[in-house]
Amino acid sequence: MSERPPSQYFHTPLSEEQRERGWEAIRARLPAQRRQRPRINHAFALAAIALLVVSLVATRLIRPTRGAIDGALLETGIGERQSLELGDGSQIVLEPSTRLQLERVSGREMRLRVEAGAVHASVTHVANRPFTVVAGPVEVHVVGTKFRVELDPTDGDISVAVTEGRVSLSRVDGRPVPGTLGAGETWSSEAASVAAPEPPPIADASAGGTVEPRTPRAVARGPVLSKRFREHWRDGRYAAAWEQVPSSDFEAIIASARPEDVFAVAESARMSGHPYEAARAFDVFRRRFRSDPRAPLAALELGRLRLSELGAPLEAREAFEDAIQLDPNGAFREDSDARLVEALEAAGLAAECAAARDRYLATHPGGLHERMVQRRCR
Repeated sequence: MSERPPSQYFHTPLSEEQRERGWEAIRARLPAQRRQRPRINHAFALAAIALLVVSLVATRLIRPTRGAIDGALLETGIGERQSLELGDGSQIVLEPSTRLQLERVSGREMRLRVEAGAVHASVTHVANRPFTVVAGPVEVHVVGTKFRVELDPTDGDISVAVTEGRVSLSRVDGRPVPGTLGAGETWSSEAASVAAPEPPPIADASAGGTVEPRTPRAVARGPVLSKRFREHWRDGRYAAAWEQVPSSDFEAIIASARPEDVFAVAESARMSGHPYEAARAFDVFRRRFRSDPRAPLAALELGRLRLSELGAPLEAREAFEDAIQLDPNGAFREDSDARLVEALEAAGLAAECAAARDRYLATHPGGLHERMVQRRCR
């Protein structure tokens, strides 16, 4: 998700305190399902934190102590890169929007898992020390080389490219892979699945003939967002990202995609001047992902679009009330209360508007929207 300051979501600028409070509240809740991962040793907490504080303009080099952060989860955001130097001199570079877990970092074994995004690795050869990078079911076993591994979290596609040396590949599910890749060679699971031949018939000893092998049935999957969409979205090119969303697949995508993708589609539509599609995507998001910390923000954005762009104040009222219900004590509560007053005035509901106005003034004395709200419902 884009971590722009909340002021860009509102017509009236927010204070620094409100900006930080809004996004800190969302960021604090987004990793909730990942908290069961192994904790970082307190003695090396600063090293782990430093790995997550990424420069927007240059790659920072961090040197954690060997074995200190087994199980740590490293992440980079949109437009961010991070360089990690291991104790043996090996260097791992995380590309933007990448999630990497350090499963094992020791003198006996190095094992890293790419959960999303792409990493570049320059590995120092150490005798009798396996160095493995895992992406989905594919394991890349390294001797001493430079290579890149990418995992697309949406469709599970995996790609490996070697620039120096050689790597060996294997799969935990037993499906075939090339075995080894040399410098200049690449492999992708997507290409392999397209080129995979039909399995030969299996001999049936009891009947004296052959039977067709049992193959798993294809699982129906809705349309997915392209890698080009994600590249444009990561780089803040919202209009270019929106062009990668086929109009014929729009409804299917927002109905089946992951929350971060639905939110990205909604934001791309909004930022590129497509208010109807943006409102539709935000509406689907807040209904599908009620427990997601971005749901109140999606409801608030939906209300703003309905009120300011689509001329639907009654529908805007419903969205603002939902934003309040989703997070009654959240960082966006004041803005939702103020926009609700605007929506009720635009709908011509004078008595309800006055009640909402008085409620805002009592709840948020000296608030950011106080002057605007005081002029309403007259």
